[in-house]
Amino acid sequence: MLKVDQSKKLSLDVKTRWNSTYFMLSVALRYKSVFNRLRQREKTFTCAPSDDDWKFCGEVCDRLKLFADITEIFYGTQYVTANIYFPKICEIKMNIRKWSKCGNEIIEAMSDAMSATFYKYCSDIQGLMGIATLLDPRFKIDMLHVCFEMLLGDESIVDCESKVHEIRELVSSLMLEYQMENEQENTEAQSVSISAMEANEVMSIFNA
Repeated sequence: MLKVDQSKKLSLDVKTRWNSTYFMLSVALRYKSVFNRLRQREKTFTCAPSDDDWKFCGEVCDRLKLFADITEIFYGTQYVTANIYFPKICEIKMNIRKWSKCGNEIIEAMSDAMSATFYKYCSDIQGLMGIATLLDPRFKIDMLHVCFEMLLGDESIVDCESKVHEIRELVSSLMLEYQMENEQENTEAQSVSISAMEANEVMSIFNA
């Protein structure tokens, strides 16, 4: 029996699954010439997309591909990916900001809606994602600066510095809190407490 490649099979999107829209459009674009040919041969086929429709389809598909690729990175791997969450999330926000000035009214409206949803779900977890990025020895402080520039825009340098400082302070406070808990659990053992100054010295290893 001949097996059908599901990645090349035409399908309809599902409202509750945004990536289904991407897959529907990406496959349909492959068959653009087929749809055009069908319109010429079949008179009852009156809903064929116009050239403008195909152009818009391509623009939307190109943008949705970003989400599809990043989703695959997050969920399609067998290793821990918390350290790459923040850079990828910031990449999404940077692109949404670009799309909001692309000149296409529909895409600009979509971008505004995306931005509202983005802040709704991502604003409260930037600290945790930033910590995971900071603790990755490949990234460190420099990557945090890059991330916040993508997130807030190149013109928000002062805000970026403030956000990076907040994450450094958060990591330092977590270190001190862990030390205090460790001392309470090991009262009979000798332990050396970490002062705030020493915590800052330890944090220096995360500088790029």
